[in-house]
Amino acid sequence: MTMPAGTMELGVALRPSGAGAAFGEPPRRLRCCDASACRNAGGIALRQALLAARAAAGLGEDALAIRAVGCLRLCGRGPLVAADGPAGSRLWGGVPPPLAEPLLAAALEAAEADPLAPFRLDLNHPFFRLQKPVVLERCGLVDPDSLDDALAQGAYAQLRRSVQHLKPEAVRAEVRRSGLRERVEALKRQLQARLEALPADGRAALPAARLLAIADSLVKTSVWLVGGDGWAYDIGFGGLDHVLASGRDVNALVLDTEVYSNTGGQASKATPLGAVAPFAAGGKASAKKDLGLMAITYGTVYVASVAMGARDEHTIRAFLEAESYGGPSLILAYSHCIAHGIAMERGMEQQRLAVASGRWPLYRHDPRRSERGENALQLDSPAPSIPLAEAMASEPRFRLLASTQPERSGKLARQAQAGVDRRWALLQKLAGKG
Repeated sequence: MTMPAGTMELGVALRPSGAGAAFGEPPRRLRCCDASACRNAGGIALRQALLAARAAAGLGEDALAIRAVGCLRLCGRGPLVAADGPAGSRLWGGVPPPLAEPLLAAALEAAEADPLAPFRLDLNHPFFRLQKPVVLERCGLVDPDSLDDALAQGAYAQLRRSVQHLKPEAVRAEVRRSGLRERVEALKRQLQARLEALPADGRAALPAARLLAIADSLVKTSVWLVGGDGWAYDIGFGGLDHVLASGRDVNALVLDTEVYSNTGGQASKATPLGAVAPFAAGGKASAKKDLGLMAITYGTVYVASVAMGARDEHTIRAFLEAESYGGPSLILAYSHCIAHGIAMERGMEQQRLAVASGRWPLYRHDPRRSERGENALQLDSPAPSIPLAEAMASEPRFRLLASTQPERSGKLARQAQAGVDRRWALLQKLAGKG
């Protein structure tokens, strides 16, 4: 078997044999790290592959439990998987999904030899002994209270490679560390002081005055258009399309409530098939407009579909990538609304269901990836895990039609499911997975 370059042949027992049994845990268990860095390194795909391999082997939870767990602390080597069993515990890092079957065999201790030895991690290795066992935003083994420590240990080199979603306070810390804004402010104060010391006549024509007028431009200005789906999908679509086609460094955020929220919840082109709303009392008969795919066809627009209730770190990463992109960007953000008929405290759960059903897939289209010879589209949510009907039944805007016109409701629900299936297949193909 050929292993990827740069792997390390290491081995370690994380816990003594039998420790799991003492806490009533299954005799054999795989713990798949579900922290941000491991997710971005392919952790979700690896966990899905492990579940599929277990099913193909005819095994169940009693033979091997597969669990998503919190951060396993070696974020630079993700995705991380720990195996607990009668012989103790072992840890692997960087295992690609195609090796899920050998990993399963190793976890069950059914393999005569360990084909995954190059992926085994050793916590006693000098590389790890030199670092503090704490995590900066789950992205590097450095002191979370010291930015200097992070820089000294090369944490940001790991961040750039694996995750680019520092939390807002960390971004602000970076800006403060760079001092760019402070230096521009100091420049403006010096220019102002020198100009005030000169006679007023002719002062405006001096180079110092002209520089003072444009000094704020030395700091990059972030331009964002923010609006709802009524604007972006309907009445303002022509203007938005013009901005996206311009190639200018402008970011657009669409808060997609799937109705005209500020005028009474009327249906818009963003309203999903089968939903009941003013002007669609019998359930909307047409599919939701796919604004994201329309923007992707330009090939020069950064496009992301996000849902904070499903994956908050994915949302943050999309915003930072859109901001760093030098051209137009479009972020479509699922936004729950009282017009959906739900209790608003359940909004995040409704977002999760929308993603789990495939009705709102998560993805990022970054033209910069094409320049590196990679696929521009990254499909960031797993395959739909629940039927669309289950997610629809959780919202009164879909349930209402089922109680008043059950036959029509069933017909539209079947059409909607078929649409979700077609769209998922298309996205997989565009992402190079189909």
